[in-house]
Parts: sequence; structure tokens; C-alpha cells
Amino acid sequence: MTCWFCPDCGTRLYHDPGGELGREHRNLKPGTLDDATWLPPVAHFFTRSMQPWVAIPDDALRYEAMPGDRKWLPD
Repeated sequence: MTCWFCPDCGTRLYHDPGGELGREHRNLKPGTLDDATWLPPVAHFFTRSMQPWVAIPDDALRYEAMPGDRKWLPD
């Protein structure tokens, strides 16, 4: 995995997961954006340990942990 960080505060901005995906995909940290309304989630991960106040839509793709494959990625 390769990560990119803000040079001022050290916050991780995004990373490429490496492995089978190579550099074709990057995981963006939406909390670092001023406006994330244009960026809907593809899936929700680690939901078995989510806080009770987190609201995930009923029709959203969700995983209790990280899935073993990347079939959840959009084509």
C-alpha cells in the first residue's frame, strides 16, 4: 500500500491499495474534502463495529468486515 499525506498536518488523504489492483484504484478519505456531497459511498465496511448512532441506508452495500475479494468494486 502506498499512502499520500498532507504535508502540513500529516492527515492521510488517499492511498493506493497495491496488490491485484495496482495503481488503478485509489481510496480517497472523504473526511478530508470540503464538499463530499458529489461522492456517494460504494460500500460500508466493518459495520459489525460501527457506532450505534451511525445510520446506513437499508439498500446500501455493507460488510461486517473487509471482504476477501474486490467484487464490490464498480466496473
